[in-house]
Amino acid sequence: MVLANTLRALDRERYDPLVVTGLPAEVAQEVFGGLGVPVILHRYCADYVQYLAFLGKPWFVRSWQRRLASYGFTLYAAVVNSLPLARLTWRIARLKPCLIHTHNAIDSMLIATLLRIPAVLHLHGPFGEQSRLEVAMVKRSRKCICVSRGIADMLIQRGVDSGKLVVMANPSPLPQCDLAARDTYRDRFAPAPDEVLVAHIGRLAPWKGQKEFLLAFARVARHLPGIKALIVGDDIEKLNGAYVEELHSLIRQEGLSERVFCTGQIKDIHNLVAAVDLVVHSSTEPEPFGLVVTEAMALAKPVVAANYGATAEIVEHGRTGLLADPHNAQELAAAIARLAADRSLRLAYGQAALEKARLEYSLDRYRTQLEAIYDEIDA
Repeated sequence: MVLANTLRALDRERYDPLVVTGLPAEVAQEVFGGLGVPVILHRYCADYVQYLAFLGKPWFVRSWQRRLASYGFTLYAAVVNSLPLARLTWRIARLKPCLIHTHNAIDSMLIATLLRIPAVLHLHGPFGEQSRLEVAMVKRSRKCICVSRGIADMLIQRGVDSGKLVVMANPSPLPQCDLAARDTYRDRFAPAPDEVLVAHIGRLAPWKGQKEFLLAFARVARHLPGIKALIVGDDIEKLNGAYVEELHSLIRQEGLSERVFCTGQIKDIHNLVAAVDLVVHSSTEPEPFGLVVTEAMALAKPVVAANYGATAEIVEHGRTGLLADPHNAQELAAAIARLAADRSLRLAYGQAALEKARLEYSLDRYRTQLEAIYDEIDA
């Protein structure tokens, strides 16, 4: 979605973009089909999802076994992916682009280096606590866009020259909502006018904090009978089946079956968010950005978010939302309850959130920053 918004932002009289994506054809068509941009579909024989699934095999128990398995899969991937990579390199060489703008992609940086094409690295998150890939990629780039101050600080701590780094938030343009769809969602999940509807949005994975949210919500529900919750998202990569079952079991154990609804993946997510009263973001690990948060703000929704990582940079505690520690169920519950119990506070925070989204996460601001980077490289 960030790439799609980048294409929407660019001045087409100055730039002629082309997309290379690993998305399936039908998904690529859905995301990029209406943007008038040529798309190259590039799929590897062995990818990151297969890597995670392989390391998740039950016989890799000890750390040395997982490390050995990781090395083995990396070697396997290097062999089987060499032909697709060579094919892509040849296609890009024939196109002779002026610039490669790559989003966290190691292969794109390799191609840019081989073909001596200037590259902008858009870093959406670190590759791991012990990884040095980010530093190596930044050194090969002309500029590195960091989606949060936390990512930039991490790179500087690892010895990267701050002059190569630009902190630039992902855009969250104000969406056009379908009021009928919004009302349909509201009638489906919280038809009574005095009910408060809370949404937790994100793919179902342990570090996204759905379990922590449910534990906190159970505390709130004991005291606020008119509150309901949505768990929005799915285990898209099919890597966390046991975790999904754990969430459903927890809902039953806490007696929340009539008050917590698991929606799965929602395509018109902006219409659903428009129907809720507040959004909770409770990742148990620091988020490199938090697009869910800024998109909720663009819909004038107050947010309860983790008090670390990029969400602590985005949410202004006591103005656009509240910050809390997801590891502390009581603290997280208190933040949710405070907003759930006070409609006027929710509206005030939501309006402040919308104003911040308009000012700091607009497409116009993003375009100005991005084109300044392109111009600097082209100078």
